[in-house]
Amino acid sequence: MNNKNFKITTSLFIVVGLIISFSLFSFVKHSLQDIQKSTFNREAENRYNAIYESVNHNEIVMSVLKTYFNSIETISKDNFTNFTIDIIDSLSGVVILEYAPKVHSEELEDFIQSAVDIGYKDYYIKDIANGAIIPAKESDIYYPLYYIVPLEENKSALGINIYSDYLSKSEIDLVVDTDSLIITEPTVLLGDGEGAFSYAMIQLVEDQLNNEGIIVSLVKFSDLFNSSLTTFDNTINAVIFDTTDSSNPIFIHNYLSDKDEISESNVINEPLFLKKNIYFGNRKWTLYFVPTENYISTIDFRYDITILILSLTIILISAYYLYALLSQNKKLEDLVCEKTLELENLAVKDSLTGLYNRRKFFLDIPYFINRYNRRNEVFSLSMIDLDFFKRINDEYGHDVGDFILISFSKYLQEHIRDNDLLVRYGGEEFIILFEATNKKSAKEILERALLNLNTKVFTSRGYDIQITFSAGISDISESTDIYKLIKISDERMYYAKEHGRNQIVID
Repeated sequence: MNNKNFKITTSLFIVVGLIISFSLFSFVKHSLQDIQKSTFNREAENRYNAIYESVNHNEIVMSVLKTYFNSIETISKDNFTNFTIDIIDSLSGVVILEYAPKVHSEELEDFIQSAVDIGYKDYYIKDIANGAIIPAKESDIYYPLYYIVPLEENKSALGINIYSDYLSKSEIDLVVDTDSLIITEPTVLLGDGEGAFSYAMIQLVEDQLNNEGIIVSLVKFSDLFNSSLTTFDNTINAVIFDTTDSSNPIFIHNYLSDKDEISESNVINEPLFLKKNIYFGNRKWTLYFVPTENYISTIDFRYDITILILSLTIILISAYYLYALLSQNKKLEDLVCEKTLELENLAVKDSLTGLYNRRKFFLDIPYFINRYNRRNEVFSLSMIDLDFFKRINDEYGHDVGDFILISFSKYLQEHIRDNDLLVRYGGEEFIILFEATNKKSAKEILERALLNLNTKVFTSRGYDIQITFSAGISDISESTDIYKLIKISDERMYYAKEHGRNQIVID
């Protein structure tokens, strides 16, 4: 293309560009609201999914607690403390785990003596009335708090009878009648000030000697939701209501302003918001996601003149470089593809280990499920957890812990097939999707890896470290609901850890 033709082409391009710009300006102006709403809904949905995962994880762990305590001969102070202290940090927002055995009135004297025998000096049965501790009223049945984790800062709660009108009598009756997880009414139990609502998750357990009791998990609501949203910026606020009783919604939490209470009617009067519900146990929470001023300003679609100037600038620059762009089109296409691939990898790769991350797992799992539905092609899901990983961090330091995670990731990758998907699910937890493989065959693959791992030594900073893992495996024939499939594998993995670790469980 000679200089004269280039000038003509450029001039024509500018004229056509100006016409198109003015034509598009009117269309863009009327489309901005829909674009803004679509973008906001997508970002708000991501925040909802993070909160839902945290709540769902709590439900899974509570189920694990029930399964474990139902399976042991008797619930003692040692086995309660040792088991719960390992998992309390994995429960979002849970600050206290408690156990209250069922005690009949004729057993009360012997029960109090047993509390003294295990080290609870001055233990007695008490109630709470208007915030004050008083001796318990006479009753045929008591559920006094007996084991508490953590204990030191909560010793004053020992002996409190939760089976009373002051606390959770009606909820405990419902738990016993239905043998299901029950969540209490929201209340300020933890003394964190106005608006610091807490719930108690209550679950019935019965050991192998038929001793009945109640597991209580106190959940600080603000911590549960705030921890789910820490990875997001503060451009979208979340306002949460307890709407179990739809006629009387209760304000629970304002994510970006803990102390500012707001009514549901005020939220729905906002020009832009997303409403979502979460059901947990017997309770229903309604979440409203609303944009902040920062969010509106980042989009900045309100200024028509800015859009017009930007459009004209793009057209003029594009015209000026038209010839160069046409001659280098292939090179630019390759560069765009390369950068796009880099960005896609950043979005689905774990920065420490280089493995795929949880996002990649949830993007790929529909592919596996569709193949099962169309071709009846079975796949297996393994949940893997490094044994005693916290001890490695505590004894050798987090840099050694990171080295172990990286080395273990490479080791696993070398011991599975190319078409299997290995994901770092979080912390020291990994998931493997075994393509076209039932759980029995998947176990054989993992057992070979575990056997070799028992003979392997990892060296970092002069330390020789041996590691093992525990795993639970399920396959698609057990459930086509991915969250239920994860839950099954998770429960089997916890069972493996509680029965000696260094093993793989498939049933």
